[in-house]
Amino acid sequence: EEAIDLVTSNGVNPFSQHEHIKKLYNWRNVAERTVKVYTCLSQLDDESWNDRFRRHMKLGSISGIFSVFLVVVDWILLQILVLLKPADSIEVMPSIDPLRVQQ
Repeated sequence: EEAIDLVTSNGVNPFSQHEHIKKLYNWRNVAERTVKVYTCLSQLDDESWNDRFRRHMKLGSISGIFSVFLVVVDWILLQILVLLKPADSIEVMPSIDPLRVQQ
């Protein structure tokens, strides 16, 4: 409510705020950070189910069991999706040379 009151009482100009936020981000910056995250994740070793369950059980007796339940449900849903749309039926995007794409 306080934020709404500030805007309606002309205490904050939403357009100048938008311009300020817009300067903080650009698509190149977002793309570079996304690539860093995906690169980091692709280098991680796969966890075994046993390790994954142990990690979730450390959340507590109730939370851990609930978390493991959600992981199992998620895995079951993934298997259903794999049956409905097998990976080999999905079109693979060709590699793109980033130097050629830069403007």
